[in-house]
Amino acid sequence: MTSTIFLTVALVATAIFLIQFIVSIFFGEIDTDVDMDADIGSVISFKGLTHFCIGMGWYMYITQGTEISSYVAGILVGLVFVFVLWFLYKKAWQLQKENKPEKPEALLGRECTIYAHDGDRYIVQIAVNGALREMDVRSLENRKYQIGSVQVVDGGASTKCNYEQVVALAKLETAKNGGNVLALTDHRKPSLLGSSCHQIAGDMLWIGDTVNWETGIASDLSASVGDKNTTGVVKSDFQHSTFYVNVGYAFIISKFYLPSGTSGNPKNGMDWQLGYDWVARSGFGAGLMYSGYKSSFTYSNVDVKVGLAYVAPQFVMKQKVGRWGIEEKFGIGYFKYRESAKGTSASLSGVGYDFLFGAEYYLSDHVGIGANLGYIGGSLPKQDSAEYGDEEHTGIFRLHIDAGVRFHF
Repeated sequence: MTSTIFLTVALVATAIFLIQFIVSIFFGEIDTDVDMDADIGSVISFKGLTHFCIGMGWYMYITQGTEISSYVAGILVGLVFVFVLWFLYKKAWQLQKENKPEKPEALLGRECTIYAHDGDRYIVQIAVNGALREMDVRSLENRKYQIGSVQVVDGGASTKCNYEQVVALAKLETAKNGGNVLALTDHRKPSLLGSSCHQIAGDMLWIGDTVNWETGIASDLSASVGDKNTTGVVKSDFQHSTFYVNVGYAFIISKFYLPSGTSGNPKNGMDWQLGYDWVARSGFGAGLMYSGYKSSFTYSNVDVKVGLAYVAPQFVMKQKVGRWGIEEKFGIGYFKYRESAKGTSASLSGVGYDFLFGAEYYLSDHVGIGANLGYIGGSLPKQDSAEYGDEEHTGIFRLHIDAGVRFHF
């Protein structure tokens, strides 16, 4: 049972790593959680956790160890994966930033910062051969520009990068360049497979007689593009609290031993879920889920009811695109198996775990309908009356497909 858990953890972590790697190659918008500063934020991150699970999960599954020393070794292997991959990311980032001779035509279309102008002549700062240089440029179309443009992007494993903090950095840069208004033109929010930071871009302006001038920083007179909020606070894509109810069907995929002469199929039955999620602006959060299952079989003309119960805290990740939402969850909690017939019952309990992937369509800001596909496994104590092989364990594992309604607040 323990090896199955570690195999599942290793497979999930490896899949996440491969998805991040593939998307970064083909789409080029995935940060690598790397920074030139070797601070603690460079290794303690979602990607750091993924690397740790890869190392420890595969080590524990391959060695099949259950002693304390095996767990200690597994933790050390996981930490080695974290720091080795972080070191490789860092070296790759340094190689990417190496100075390379560039031809003048390579500068066409490159972003630059304008900090002085005289008519159609501008003095700009632009990256040339890996370093910032001052250059004189002219506007061929006689287009007028602002004092400058500013961007705050994720340099790697930045830790102080919530919306208020990155806006403060942009406002400070605007003031340094002689502006008194920051007009935001772009806002990219954190995402699971992208950066964990808010990233913004905007124009640095100077407007005479501004009434909201603050000494040392620029006045923030506009919000992100597409936002009607003008207070500088971005509305989250998510309502923070969600209550949900799901009903569906489940299939027990582990062996289920029945006495001879039994009729019915207890491995297929009704499944349901009740739960609550809290999600932050970034799309990460936590929750609590209860999952139930029931089926039955007949033995000696007696109907035997089979029930499964599972309660666990959840780690929640959500993404939203338009009216569609995607969610991923996993948790570890309490697992119970119960049989009852003619007023008598017996039960076993142990540790369970779950993985879930779901999608939702938002009917409104507060109501949505959705479905999910998941896996719930539970470890149960061995029975003295049963015989077990060397690699056999007692447990029940099921796949479930559920659909239902969500209420967001």
